[in-house]
Amino acid sequence: VTGSTADSSCNWREDLFAIAQDQPFRFPSTFTFVIRAFSTLEGIGYILDPDFSFVKVAAPYAQELLDLKTRRRAGPELVQEIRKQAND
Repeated sequence: VTGSTADSSCNWREDLFAIAQDQPFRFPSTFTFVIRAFSTLEGIGYILDPDFSFVKVAAPYAQELLDLKTRRRAGPELVQEIRKQAND
């Protein structure tokens, strides 16, 4: 099934493996298990619906987590900026 979601998910896994083999570091086991789970979900989703894309489904949730982290970091920075401007 060339050009399908299954092929594209397989390609990124192969690329990630090739990159990891050339580097002196190893991925933490937790990361490996998460990638394996994502790969499994992608495969099951593809079997049930050939147009399924785990990345498309997961992207909004990942963006929400990234936004939450950014807001948490921005809070202390905002307070520091307000203090700095108040002192000037």
